[in-house]
Amino acid sequence: MEKRRIKRNGISGFCLAITVLFLNSCSMLHGIKKSKRLSDADIVSLARKNKIMENLHSIDSGYKQFILSNKITDHHVAKNHLQPIQALYFDENHKLISFIINCYAEPSLLNLNWNKGKNFDQFPPVTLAPLDSLLSEEDIKKSMTVLKGRGQGNDKKSKYTVYVFWNRKFLKYSKSLIKFVRQNAKLSNDALDIVYINNDNYLYDLLVERK
Repeated sequence: MEKRRIKRNGISGFCLAITVLFLNSCSMLHGIKKSKRLSDADIVSLARKNKIMENLHSIDSGYKQFILSNKITDHHVAKNHLQPIQALYFDENHKLISFIINCYAEPSLLNLNWNKGKNFDQFPPVTLAPLDSLLSEEDIKKSMTVLKGRGQGNDKKSKYTVYVFWNRKFLKYSKSLIKFVRQNAKLSNDALDIVYINNDNYLYDLLVERK
C-alpha cells in the first residue's frame, strides 16, 4: 500500500520529466523562466535579491554525471536526486533524515504546497520523498562550488544541516520552499546550517541535452 501511495504521488507531482519536456511551452502561465547559463556573479546577484546572504554554492551538469556514476539499483531513486528543487536534511551523524523534492509536493495552479500533511510543522520536517543512501552528505559537498560564505568542510559543528537546491528557472517554487525551510528552522532547539545550492547551470545543460 505504501509503495502504491508513493508511486501515485510521484506521478501527480511536479517531476523532472515534465519539467524538461513540457514546461518551457507554458512558462508565462506558470511563472517559469527560460533556462540560461549563469555566471558566478549572476548567481550571487540573484541570491542577494532573494535574501540569500550566506552559505551560497552552485552545481553544474557534473552533478548529474556524479549521480549516474553510482551503482544504481533503483532508477526512481536517481530521478529523485536529479529534481530541480530539493531540501535534504542531515543530522550530526551525516545521516539523511528528511528529503523534500518537488515531485512529492502538492501541485496547485500557482505554486507548490510543500506542507501537505503538515510535514513542516515539526522539526525536522517529516520526509516527503522516500529516504535512501544513494548520496552521502560528503558526496553533496564534493559536488558544490563555494560562491559566498564558508565552505562546508568535514568539521561539522551544527547538529543539523539542510541543503536547499534552488534556481532562477523555478524561482517561485524555490522561494516557497526556502520560506518553509527557514520557518521550520525556528522549531529546532539545536544549531542548524542552511546551505543554498543554485542549480541553474545544471538545468540549462539538462535541457540542452534533450534538444
